[in-house]
Amino acid sequence: ENMFIVEVEEEHAKQKTVNALKPMNCPCHVQIFNVGLKSYRELPLRMAEFGSCNRYEPSGALHGIMRVR
Repeated sequence: ENMFIVEVEEEHAKQKTVNALKPMNCPCHVQIFNVGLKSYRELPLRMAEFGSCNRYEPSGALHGIMRVR
């Protein structure tokens, strides 16, 4: 559901490989890396995101997102 399907046919492979990508809930991280790091010398890179990060989860859930409503 809501997946991006990519079929790859490699020359040395006998069959197609199907890869699926799930869209992220927080696309801001992708925008940070779209700027592009040029070298390992630029690491470590410290950035922050101050967006809200919440989703409806059952009460008492131990795994999942950091904050719940």
